[in-house]
Amino acid sequence: MSTRFRVNAIEIHTDASDSPDIRRFPHPLTVLTGPTGTGKSTVFELLRFALGMRHQTTTVMSRVSSVTVNLTVGNDEVSLSRRFRSPTEGEKTVTVRRGQQTDTYPVESEDGSATIGSKLMEWLEIPTDVTVPHSDKRIRITFEHVWSFLHTSQFEIDRSIARHDSPSNETRRRRVFELLFKLINPERSRLEDRIKKTEKALKQAKERHGATTDVMRRAQLRSHEKLQHDLAQKARRKRELTRELDQLRAQTAVTDDRVIALRRLLADVRRRHRQAREALEALQLAQDNRRARREQLQNVIYQLAREQDAGHRLADIEFVRCPRCAQHLPEERADAGTCPLCLQPEPDDSDSPRSRAHRRNSDHGNSSLFSDNPTAQIHQLEQQTYELHTLLQQGKQEEELLESHLRELELEAARLSTEIDDLSRSITNPRVDALVLTTQKLAQVTEQLRNDEAEMKLWQEIEELKRAEQEQKETIDSLESRLKSLEEEDWDSVDTTVHKLSERYAALLGDIGAPNVEQAYINTKNYLPYINGKKFDQFSIGGSGMRTIFIVAYWLTLLEFSLEHSNLRFPAFLLLDSPQKSLGPHDRLSRKLYERLAGITDSYGDRVQIIVLDSELPEGFAAPPGYERIDYDNPGIRGIPLHHPE
Repeated sequence: MSTRFRVNAIEIHTDASDSPDIRRFPHPLTVLTGPTGTGKSTVFELLRFALGMRHQTTTVMSRVSSVTVNLTVGNDEVSLSRRFRSPTEGEKTVTVRRGQQTDTYPVESEDGSATIGSKLMEWLEIPTDVTVPHSDKRIRITFEHVWSFLHTSQFEIDRSIARHDSPSNETRRRRVFELLFKLINPERSRLEDRIKKTEKALKQAKERHGATTDVMRRAQLRSHEKLQHDLAQKARRKRELTRELDQLRAQTAVTDDRVIALRRLLADVRRRHRQAREALEALQLAQDNRRARREQLQNVIYQLAREQDAGHRLADIEFVRCPRCAQHLPEERADAGTCPLCLQPEPDDSDSPRSRAHRRNSDHGNSSLFSDNPTAQIHQLEQQTYELHTLLQQGKQEEELLESHLRELELEAARLSTEIDDLSRSITNPRVDALVLTTQKLAQVTEQLRNDEAEMKLWQEIEELKRAEQEQKETIDSLESRLKSLEEEDWDSVDTTVHKLSERYAALLGDIGAPNVEQAYINTKNYLPYINGKKFDQFSIGGSGMRTIFIVAYWLTLLEFSLEHSNLRFPAFLLLDSPQKSLGPHDRLSRKLYERLAGITDSYGDRVQIIVLDSELPEGFAAPPGYERIDYDNPGIRGIPLHHPE
C-alpha cells in the first residue's frame, strides 16, 4: 500500500492566550464546515507554514507566534515546530522531534544540505535527487511539489490539477506523478542532468570554435595546408641562412663585430616599434568601444529612471481593468502574494512605493498590482558606468605611455641608423656587407617563422575544439540512447498503470452519476483526465461545477489506486478545500462525492486520512464522527475571536 501520512494535531500559539489552541484529527475522515472567513483554510495554511512551504497570509495570522504539527509518517511519529519572526515572515528553520532525537533543518538550502522538505521526502521514501528542466537550468523536485498532489486548494478545486494550466509547472507535475506511481527509473533523471551539462559544454565549445574561426576569417589567415607548406619552407630557409652565416663569419676576419650587433639592435628596436604601434591601435579601438558602451548604459539608466518615475506615479493606482485590453481583473485571478496583472511574485522591497501601496490595499483586502522597483538595477548600471569611466581614464594614461614609448623607439632607431652608417663607412672588408645582409635575412625569416607558429596554434586550437565537439556529441548520443532505452522500459509500466487508473476513473464517475460523460480516461502523455475525448478543462457542458467533479474524482482515483497497490510512493492523505464549489449542498453530485469519501475511509480506516473543508454538508449526507462546525463563535483558531459580519 502507499506510505502512511497523517496529520494528528496542529498546535497554534497566539498572542490571545497563554495556552495553545490544539486541533486534533483522530478520525480517518475529518469534515470542517462553516461560512467564509471563519478560519478553516487558515488552519491548513499554518500547516503548510510548519512544513516549511510557502503559504498565504491572512489578518488572523498576524496574531500567531508559532505552530507545531504532529504527524505520522510511515511508522514514525514526528513533531515539527516553526516560529514567526514577524506577522508575514517565518523563521528560516524548522525544529523536528522524532522519538528522543531533536534536530533543526532549514526551510531552504543553497549548498545542497538537507532541508525540512528533503527530510519529509526521505521519510516518505520519495527520491530527493530527481530534477526537471526549468528555463535554462534544472531544479529538484521538492516536498512542496509533492504536496500539490495531496492538497487541493479552494482556488484550484474547480480550475486545475496541481496547477497544470501553468506552463512552468507542467513538466514538474508530470515528473511528480511518475515519481509517486514509480513510473520512472531514477537513473533517467541523472541521465537528463548529464545530457543537460554535456549540451552546455557542447554549446560553449561551438561558441569558442565559431569565435576562433571568425577571428581567422577576418584576419584572412592562410589555410591549414598552405600554412604547413610555408612553415616547412621557412624552417628550411632558416637552416640554409644559418649555415651561410656561419661560413661568412669564418671567412670574415673581423674582430670588431659592432656593426652586426648594432644592426641586430636596430632590427629589435624596429620590431618593438611595430608591436607598440599595434598595441596602441588595439587600445584606441578598445577605448572607442568603452565610450560607446558608456553612452549605451547612460541611455538605459535614463530610460529606467523614467520608468521608475512612472512607477512612483502609478504606485497608488489600483487597477480593476487591464490597461492593455481593458478587461475586468477579478480579485481571485491570482494567488496571494502575486501581481494580478502579470501574475509574478510581489517584490520584497518593503520600502518601495508599490509595497507601501500593497500594505494599504491589504488593509482593505486588496492585492498589490505593482511590479518591482528598478532602483537596484539603476544602481548596478551606474556602477558599471563608473567602472567604464575608470577604464577610460586608465586607457588614456596607457595611450600616453605608448605614444611616449613610440617616440623613444623612433629616436633610438634614428641613433642606431646613424651609428651604423658611420661605422660601415670605416669598414673596408667586402664580406662584411654580405655578413650583415645574411644576418638581417636570418632575423627576418626567424620572425616570420615565429608568426607562422603562432598562426598554427590557432589551427591546433580549432582541431582540439572539433575533437571536443565530436566527443561531446558522441557522449550525448550515448546518453540519449540509454535514456530512450529506459523510457521504453518505463513505458510498459506507464501504459499498464495509466490504463488501470483510466478504468477506475471512468467507473468512479459512473458511480457518482456524472451527467453527459460517455467516455473518461487518463492520458498516458500528460496524466490528466479526458472526458469524451477532450481534456477535462475543455469540457464545456456543466461549467465549473462539472470540472469540480472531474478534479475531485481524479484525486480520489489516485488515492484509491495507491491504497490497493503495494510499493507505490503516493502518501495516503488528501486535503480538499471546498469540493462543493460551483455545485452547492443541494446538488445530488455533492452527496455522491461525500459518500465516496466516506466509503474510502470506511474501507481503509487508519491507513488513510481525508480532510475536507466546505461551507456545509451536502443535503442528505449524515455527519461523520470527524465532523465539526466552524463559525464566528467557534473559529478555526479558537484562541482568536472573530467579528461577526454585519
